Amino acid sequence: MTQLDTNFAGIRNSAFVTLRARWLDSLDRRSILHDSWANSVAQQLNFDFTQLPQFDYTRFTIAARSRLLDEWVRRFLPDHPKAVVLDVGCGLDSRVLRVDPAPGHHWYDVDFPDMISLRDRVYPERSEHTSIGAAVADPGWLESISGDRPVIVVADTLFMFLPDDELRQFLRRVVDHFPHGEVVFTAYSGLVKQREIKKGLPPFFERNDIRIRWTYDGPDDIARLDDRLRLVERRSQTELRLHHGAPLYDKLMCTFVNISPQGRYAGTILRYQF
Repeated sequence: MTQLDTNFAGIRNSAFVTLRARWLDSLDRRSILHDSWANSVAQQLNFDFTQLPQFDYTRFTIAARSRLLDEWVRRFLPDHPKAVVLDVGCGLDSRVLRVDPAPGHHWYDVDFPDMISLRDRVYPERSEHTSIGAAVADPGWLESISGDRPVIVVADTLFMFLPDDELRQFLRRVVDHFPHGEVVFTAYSGLVKQREIKKGLPPFFERNDIRIRWTYDGPDDIARLDDRLRLVERRSQTELRLHHGAPLYDKLMCTFVNISPQGRYAGTILRYQF
C-alpha cells in the first residue's frame, strides 16, 4: 500500500501527536476512547511516529478528554434540532465518525487546506458533512455557514496554540454569527506554560514551534476575550471517572497529580454557553 505524504511544517504537525495517542489507546484492550479509525489512518501515513515524544502517560489524558468532548457533543445535539457542529483545528480526528450525528445536524471540519486535503483522503465521505480548508483565524470561512441554527464548537488543543487576539476574534465571530450554542474545548494552565518555558520543548515540538500561547486558569481568562460566554462545566483531564477502564498505573498517576489543585487543573476540558 502506498502511504500518503505528510510533509507538513509547523503547528500542523501537532495533529500527529494526538493521532498517535488515539492510535495507541485504540490498540489497548482497556481503551478509553475506542477510536476504531485511528489505527487505519496511522497505517496510511508516511510519517515517522518515533520522532514524537514517547510519553506514554499523555495517551491516556488525550483519550480521556476526547471522550468527554464526544459526550458533550452527543448530549447537545438531541436537545438542539438542526444544530450544526464546528470541529475547528480538527486535524486527523475521527470525531464526526465516533459521534455519528443523527440526520439534520450538519458537521463542519475546519483546518488548514493541506491538512483537510489529507484527512479527506483517509476518511470516507458522509452526508451532511463538509470539510473546510482554511485557517481558523481567517474570517471568511464562517460566513459561508448559515447562522440561523444553534451551534456547538469543538476545539481540542486548538485554542492553546492561538495568540490571544486571534482567539478573541474567533470567539466573537462565533457568538455574533449564531443565535446561541456551546463552545467546548481543552486548555492548559499558566503553570504548564511556565514549566514548558523553564524546561524547554522536546525537539519535535521545538522544530515545529508547537508551544502553548493561550492559557486558562479560570473564568476571567474567557471573560477577557468575550464576556457573553458563560462557564457551564469545568473538568480535569486527570479526573478518574474519565479514565474508566485504563490500567492501574495510569489511575495512580492521575491520583498523584490530583493531590494539588494546581496539578488537577493543569489540563482542563471546558464547556461554555452563549
